[in-house]
Amino acid sequence: MRPLVLPILLAISETQDKRQFERILPFLLKLMEVANGPTLVLFIQSSPKLQTKMSSDVVEKHLYPLLMKGCDSNEPSTQMQAAQSAVTSAEKVSYTVIRQTLLPRLHNMATKSLHAHVRVVALRCMGNLSQRMDKQTLEAMVTSVKAVLAQVTSTANRSSNSTSSSSDNLEIVMAGVEVLQSVAQHGGVEFACVHVLP
Repeated sequence: MRPLVLPILLAISETQDKRQFERILPFLLKLMEVANGPTLVLFIQSSPKLQTKMSSDVVEKHLYPLLMKGCDSNEPSTQMQAAQSAVTSAEKVSYTVIRQTLLPRLHNMATKSLHAHVRVVALRCMGNLSQRMDKQTLEAMVTSVKAVLAQVTSTANRSSNSTSSSSDNLEIVMAGVEVLQSVAQHGGVEFACVHVLP
């Protein structure tokens, strides 16, 4: 029943202003609590529009946990959409929540995923968040990127000259370099010299 009702509720919510949206929000929140499978995917796809009508409190307490559930999914496309939506919604979420929930998931996606596109998206999301992070968190990001780059180097040395593997590895390396550049810009010259360049 949920997969049938949710698209209708989401379509209605898109046409409403913030005041009207408040009337439909309790129904959406109930569905968010039990979202999985197709319902979870629908919410993740609609999250950029939903978060514009939600207060920061609602985004942090209801939408963000749903996006974290998407990041934990075994489906690569769901993981990528959830991570990108989480970064888009990050300005409505506290620094602590981002640091404790999203960044560990991005690290896992970047270092453990078997899908190159998931790794690239996770790295780019880290780069987009780096401007908001403190130096300790930037160090953790650098550690994540170095772990990914070490994995790529190890894989490249072991694998045959597969064109698809080489292009995937190149994409991952470029995304890692983008993160390191962003971290270096935000951390400053001394930070870059101590943590990024070695």
